[in-house]
Amino acid sequence: EPYTAKILVAENEGYKYKEVQIDSLTDLKTVTGKYVTIRGGAELDLQSDVEEIIKSDNPSDIYSNKGKPVSLNYFVKDGVVIPKDFASLSLLTIYYNYETTFKFWEKHFNLNLKNFGKLTIYNNPKVAFRDGSTQIILQSKVNAAFLSGARDFWLFKQSKKASIPLKMNLGVIAHEFSHAIFDEVFAERDLINYKSSSKQSDFMLSAINEGVADYFSYMVTGRTNDFELSFSFFGKERELPVAWTLSELESKEEEVCKGDFYCYGSILASALYEISKELTASNASLVVGNSLYKALSSPVFKSVWTQKKDDSTFLYSDLLVETINQAEPEDRATYCQYFLKWFDTKKEIANLNDDGCI
Repeated sequence: EPYTAKILVAENEGYKYKEVQIDSLTDLKTVTGKYVTIRGGAELDLQSDVEEIIKSDNPSDIYSNKGKPVSLNYFVKDGVVIPKDFASLSLLTIYYNYETTFKFWEKHFNLNLKNFGKLTIYNNPKVAFRDGSTQIILQSKVNAAFLSGARDFWLFKQSKKASIPLKMNLGVIAHEFSHAIFDEVFAERDLINYKSSSKQSDFMLSAINEGVADYFSYMVTGRTNDFELSFSFFGKERELPVAWTLSELESKEEEVCKGDFYCYGSILASALYEISKELTASNASLVVGNSLYKALSSPVFKSVWTQKKDDSTFLYSDLLVETINQAEPEDRATYCQYFLKWFDTKKEIANLNDDGCI
């Protein structure tokens, strides 16, 4: 049966401590439920930087300790579960946010739990770098991550500077979950589908992955500033729409964004966001999200990636063209308008125009 719990919940004006219903928990004490398993105390035995291992060829080898079930410290008052400490508050909030995200995808995209799988969140994993007999425990600079090979989520200990811990931020959970969707529908759970011998193509696919995740996160939450609610500096680089186009980002005259391929991803998310605001459908964010989802799933786009990825001819607009093709015919001019606005370099414009945007 559902539990009523008091946790931190995202609203348009920020986060509030309020009562929510959590539907799918099967064991409150261990925060075990239908949609996801949460484990604590894991140790990651890595030989390289944690950001490089996210697409490891041997994901099963990165754990020196897969941890144990978590334990919730709580009391019940008037039928409401109230966490006794911050760790327990974060656990319940994490589960609720994951449940909220999964149920969104179940409802609107027919995501099937049996086929998709009940995945695992590793909460506060330690990162151990070994040098011979010496082990050094480090705090990762990655606050949240989805591990493509193992299909695991990592939620690291949070910076004290965060207003709302990233792990308790619905937008962040929705973003990381979107990487799992990308892994499912584009990569088909196969790491080989991410691989490229071209650094340029690898960079562009990473940018697309991040942009997709940012837009899908917005689609779930309906908010453009979730990241900023945790760290104010995200206001410039991740709140939609951002203040630069592709040509401005690539210009050497002024650095407009420091976030590497995340900056490129923000351009895609911004373009999709503006398209959704232009369309007249009441569920426009879902309409745009569905076109993007179909493009990522499309054999056409996957074939283009396979053909171009190793010779550095793969372009961002290869995804944009397929997204336009998957849109309703009456909406395609709007997609073209905003893709041409945001992806305003000669190569990208030429590629878009060659495929019908003139």
